[in-house]
Amino acid sequence: VAAALGTPLVALFSGHTPDECGPFCPAERFVTLRAEDTGRAHKGLAAIDVDRVYQACLRQIEGRREKGG
Repeated sequence: VAAALGTPLVALFSGHTPDECGPFCPAERFVTLRAEDTGRAHKGLAAIDVDRVYQACLRQIEGRREKGG
């Protein structure tokens, strides 16, 4: 729903990529965090550190503010 509405988002993946299952929107609207990029992919989404997710969310919020949104 967020992608359809043009809302910037943070997408978390484990075992898949955005090409396989979305979000289907321009790449500049989302940040992708993948378990496979952590070196602990066997933990699934738990491998993605909460602080990384939080920082990615902050970047998306700041980017929206800079664009006047």
